Formats: sequence, structure tokens, C-alpha cells
Amino acid sequence: MKQLLTKMPREVVLRSIAVLALAFLHPLLLCAQTVDSRLTVTDVEKVIGLKGIRRIKVDSSPASGRDTIDFTASNGKNVLSVTFYSAEDFDDFKNPHVIDFGGAKTTVNTNYGAVPGLGDEAFHGKATSIAPPLHVKKGTQAFSLVPFVSRNQLTFEQVKALARIILSRTRAQQL
Repeated sequence: MKQLLTKMPREVVLRSIAVLALAFLHPLLLCAQTVDSRLTVTDVEKVIGLKGIRRIKVDSSPASGRDTIDFTASNGKNVLSVTFYSAEDFDDFKNPHVIDFGGAKTTVNTNYGAVPGLGDEAFHGKATSIAPPLHVKKGTQAFSLVPFVSRNQLTFEQVKALARIILSRTRAQQL
């Protein structure tokens, strides 16, 4: 092998090494290009006014049909969770449903009011000390935005603004 390399012109050897390196790195480059752009750190920082936000992909299980992305503050605390799922799941969330807790059944209502002007349909969850969760459906897909910080840090108007960003990026692609 060494004799073969020493008999080959240096330019051919370097070109061969470059081709092999590119062949090895090509799959890695493709992965880097498939970054999820439905909602970015820059979007969240700009809308809510906090710097140092980090994005953590929590679950992208094809079996569940859901894809969850969390945004955390620089201190590691959750700021916002975004979950993408099917329109069928949206319809299930929208209607009251019964959950069985070891024989104790309780009716859960996640729909506390329609939110007009977002997607094909949208509703919000129960407001607590944080802004209420927002559920949005567009076509066959849906998503939820669940804030984790107090209302004075992330208002419902800001949650809706983040939903509009996601919707604006779904015209050409699926959620």
C-alpha cells in the first residue's frame, strides 16, 4: 500500500483523501442541515425578551406520533414546551375525557375557550399563575405551547405570537 501511495502523484493522493473524507462526513452534514426551524431560540428570545434561552429536543418518538421541544432559561429552568401532534389528538384534547386513576375515574376538561384567528382551530387551557396552554390545529397536524414561567414573564399574547410564528412556517411544510 505504501509503495502504491508513493508512486501516485501527490495531487491524486490528496484528492482521494478529500473524496473519502467527504463520503464519510456527508451523512453528518445532511443531519446538520435538517435543523427543526418551526420555532427557534431566536424566536423565543425575541418574543419573550429573555436572553440565554436554550432549546432541548425532548421526544421525537415516531411511535407516539409526537415531537416535543423544550426551551429553557440559562439557569436550566423550563420556559416553554412545544409539542407537535396529530389533528385527532387535538380533537381528543378539545373534548372532555375521562381518565382512570387506579379505579378512580375523573373527567378532565382541557378546553377553556376558543382562540379565534389561529390556524383552523385553537383553544386555550386553564389559566393559573402562568399563561394558559394554547392548542392549535392546522390541517392534519396540531401543536401545543405550554408556558412554565409566571404570567409577568410570558403573557398569553406572547404565547399566541409564538404560535403565529409556527403557523407562518407551516405553509410549505408539515408541522
